[in-house]
Amino acid sequence: AKVAAQNRLDVAAQQGATQLQIAQLMAQSRAEIAQLTASLRQAGKGEAKLPPSLQKEESKDLEAVDAYAGQLQALTPALTALTPDSTGKRTLELGPLKNLKYQAQLAAGNSSPEARAYEGLKSAVDTAVNLQVSAEKGVQTDKDVLRFAKALIASYGSNDTQATFEALGRYQKALQSAQDKTKGRLESRRKSQGVGAYYEGSSQGQQVIKLD
Repeated sequence: AKVAAQNRLDVAAQQGATQLQIAQLMAQSRAEIAQLTASLRQAGKGEAKLPPSLQKEESKDLEAVDAYAGQLQALTPALTALTPDSTGKRTLELGPLKNLKYQAQLAAGNSSPEARAYEGLKSAVDTAVNLQVSAEKGVQTDKDVLRFAKALIASYGSNDTQATFEALGRYQKALQSAQDKTKGRLESRRKSQGVGAYYEGSSQGQQVIKLD
């Protein structure tokens, strides 16, 4: 399963997949491997299984966890680029003229570290836009995640470096909180049915960049 997952990632990268698409593939692969491991563990120990109706609910929660993981991974490069170092300098500074320069460099295939960081930020903002569009179509979305997604889009549009950095941080925390709540709901469901923990022995969180 791990070899197959790595092959999918290699093919996606060769075909020019975006940072978000690769992050989503990685999250999906991790979930598939974790689910396979849990199923084998249950089979080996003869553990109880969820009834079909609750398995469907668990599948929905796992899809949500995967989506949150992909979004969190897509945010990390942008947050790193916008985080000031000990001297206050950032890899990425926003502004109307600066942004046009980054876009021109990317279009010409002559990107700088700053231009690549700008592309990473755009990818992160795209996750927020997609989330907002999905919510408008009736897809169930965590209220805090949606609220901070809208704030990120607004800050990015204003070309304000610090405001965008802070908005990214709040969006990241909201995504992490939503992911944790979804995992908690999944584990509570399993516990109520006498089924073993799904995430037993695995890390349940992403690294969150703290704001000063």
